Amino acid sequence: MARSTPDQRGVPYFAAFLDLLNKKIVVVGGGKVATTKVRALLPCRPAPLVVVAPRVSGPIRRAAEAGQLLWLGREYADGDLDGAALAFGASDDTDLNARVAADARRLGIPVLAVDDVPNCDFIAPALVRRGDVTIAISTGGRSPAMARRTRERLEHELPRYWGDLLDVAAEARDRLGVTRSLIEADRWQTALDGEVERLTESGLLGEAADVLVRKLERSLFEPADFEPADFELAEELESTRTPPSPQPSPRGRGSFVSLVGAGPGDPELLTLRAVQRLQAADVVVHDRLVGLRVLEHAAPGAECIDVGKTPGGGGPTQTEINALLVELGRQGRRVVRLKGGDPFVFGRGGEEALALSRAGVPFEIVPGISSALAAPAAAGIPVTHRGLSASLTVVNGHDADQHDWSALARSAGTLVFLMAVEHLEEIVDRLVSHGRPADEPAAVVQWATTPRQRTVSAPLREIADVARSEGLEPPAVLVVGPTVALSRALREAPEATPFPTTTTTTAVLAGAHG
Repeated sequence: MARSTPDQRGVPYFAAFLDLLNKKIVVVGGGKVATTKVRALLPCRPAPLVVVAPRVSGPIRRAAEAGQLLWLGREYADGDLDGAALAFGASDDTDLNARVAADARRLGIPVLAVDDVPNCDFIAPALVRRGDVTIAISTGGRSPAMARRTRERLEHELPRYWGDLLDVAAEARDRLGVTRSLIEADRWQTALDGEVERLTESGLLGEAADVLVRKLERSLFEPADFEPADFELAEELESTRTPPSPQPSPRGRGSFVSLVGAGPGDPELLTLRAVQRLQAADVVVHDRLVGLRVLEHAAPGAECIDVGKTPGGGGPTQTEINALLVELGRQGRRVVRLKGGDPFVFGRGGEEALALSRAGVPFEIVPGISSALAAPAAAGIPVTHRGLSASLTVVNGHDADQHDWSALARSAGTLVFLMAVEHLEEIVDRLVSHGRPADEPAAVVQWATTPRQRTVSAPLREIADVARSEGLEPPAVLVVGPTVALSRALREAPEATPFPTTTTTTAVLAGAHG
């Protein structure tokens, strides 16, 4: 029922966390607001998560292509909400959102219509996350700006290691077993203070759990009037070691831009610092190939700007991207420039860093795992191997005239070409014509480290034809060298646990030597 009078609008909302696992959720709309809702919903694993809109943002489209949601590419229609547990009117059309709300209420489905409190049965709060510790913030729909301000204050005040402290407490709870029921709640609070928190902050989670269990076990034999300070004194007597201080992060309110490497695609390969910067960001400027699951680490409500370039050359120019970063940085916002792989490996991160430096905008570099290393590894190809390859050369695949092909052909090590798919034939011709063995093992790895990964292998002279026949397209990496021949043995080893891949070996690797 809509809140239509002032006295009704003043009634507080009941705070709760909903279990959406395997429940149908419908989001009507495909723009910025809908993308924010989809990003918040995906980790909850609804099934199906349905997005209804004729056109959708890049992140929603990529999530649909990855099978994470069902996109109905048409206008909203009667019956779209049937069987849904929740509905979201998240389009830019207020009349359409109101229609979604009316249909949902007629079906008894809780609904949220963005920026329309009378048509909301619930409110999606601003969130602060530290691991599994989640703090939800609501203003009753009265001021999203105040909700964001509160979130930013908590993001600043709540320690980064708070989720790790939860992991420590949970481990101690499991280790104590039935004994934990004998420990008073206040003793937990006392035991978590001091040494346990300091060890956790320093990343020594195992030691922190040991100390916490020891404190709690000791509390079973202490008198009820035992002072909290006595726990600290006992711990100081047991250990005088001072753990190392964690590296500080830029948490000031002034301008700051983080040039962050997003890694090769698998969100579990993000660095810890990359996740921390995303969680604290006001705005994320990201490339086309940065997946939605990576962007899920961004703070709820963070503005996400897609500046990716398509293989055909579409999208903002590098000059425009540089200007955008400078403009955002000068606004006093915390900006993350999220780039696939490593920002300084063919990512134009150097150009962006220079632009920020010349404009006087503070910035940092957060390295990422480059696909030059991750793609071969995910396909079971060591880029170096004793007796086979003692060097690695990483090559830009689309600027052929920049390279010394004679030197590349003579190299006895592994060659990794990034951005090479569109120029495979030219790369092969130049290598072979300059003396690289035509029967040397080669492979093309597409969408490395993601569920869409595919690998094709063939002798160098045949790899372009094989890749074309298998339909491989960007993003993909070309690997040339004797170590490619090891991939089959490594993938087929019974103890191997590779990334999820679909690997197709379509030609015999003649000339491979082990």
